[in-house]
Amino acid sequence: MICNQPKRIFILCFLFLSNCILSFSQSKTIKGILSNSESEPVELGSISLLQPKDSTMINYTVSDAKGVFEVSTTLKGSILVQISAIGYLPYFRLVENLGLTDLKMIELEDDMKLLDEVVISAVIPVQIKKDTISFNASSFKINPNDNIEDLLKKLPGVNIGRDGTVNANGEDVTKIFIDGKEFFGGDPTIVLKNLAADEISKVEIIDKKSYEAELTGVDDGNKQVVINLSLKKNKKNRGFGKFSAGMGLDDRFLSNLNYNQFSETAQASVIGKFNNINVTGSNIQGFLENADGLTDEAEDDDTSSGKNLSGYLKTGVVGL
Repeated sequence: MICNQPKRIFILCFLFLSNCILSFSQSKTIKGILSNSESEPVELGSISLLQPKDSTMINYTVSDAKGVFEVSTTLKGSILVQISAIGYLPYFRLVENLGLTDLKMIELEDDMKLLDEVVISAVIPVQIKKDTISFNASSFKINPNDNIEDLLKKLPGVNIGRDGTVNANGEDVTKIFIDGKEFFGGDPTIVLKNLAADEISKVEIIDKKSYEAELTGVDDGNKQVVINLSLKKNKKNRGFGKFSAGMGLDDRFLSNLNYNQFSETAQASVIGKFNNINVTGSNIQGFLENADGLTDEAEDDDTSSGKNLSGYLKTGVVGL
């Protein structure tokens, strides 16, 4: 046993070092410097790493005041680098070799937008302004049944807690807007569950100034992070929503309805549910937060509430 001990230590150290080397080899770091035709640095240029096969965004960063950027990913295989900045044409480059890749100086071409000139159009995954980060929703893979929560989870820098709280770039999101307007008070936990991801064209993360700062034009240092969701053009002034229903053993059933319509002057939602599996929704907020059906207060472990899933409590809710 004593003789085998050094051998075990050696094997463990070897495995540990091998794992570190493997992890390092799988990491890809891409860096460079953005400049214009006059060799001036380009600040706040967005650098996006995309999957070459479908242009799905993997990660992004922005250039600093000197035009310098650095971004990394653990994705295997080749990476498509897309660079965009306001006033410049998009730049593309395919990077195939793993490891540290220095693109060195990248000169961006001015976007002249001449009417008689053929301009190459490209989908920009992310655009950066001073107080706004704008994501193109089509740059992320979503499933037909995904809601806003599923979409936001795919955005770099956005995290969603188990209680439905949203955090963007280290700051808590206080409100979520639809086309710049509040949806049910802007409560993030309600919006996440009740809109489908495929209805959204753009997600904006905004550092919003306080009301006093917007009114006076004097920055008082107080701000809140909000998310604005832009609907697709074909969804505006038209109705959209979701309906689900199911049946099970012992004559159990459930159904949920959510229909929404937005215009420049009004917002309307129709909600409804009918089931006999004790999903109640005691108020409008509780109903909307649990619109998917089973995530009701009945999941609580507190048996003192008197809820018993073995019963046949029928619940019918409808609201406008």
